[in-house]
Parts: sequence; C-alpha cells; structure tokens
Amino acid sequence: IHGLEHVYTFEGERNGINYKLVSCRHPKL
Repeated sequence: IHGLEHVYTFEGERNGINYKLVSCRHPKL
C-alpha cells in the first residue's frame, strides 16, 4: 500500500484536487 500512497501523493502536488479523488479510490483497492 506504500506504493499507492506515493502515487496519489505525487499527483496531488501536480493536480492538487485530483489527488484527493485518487487517494479515496486507492484505499478501496
């Protein structure tokens, strides 16, 4: 799960709000 956390965290800095939606979807996976 550490790998996914880094994915949404990195995109968050670029998209900002996009990372919020991704972070919610990753935890479910």
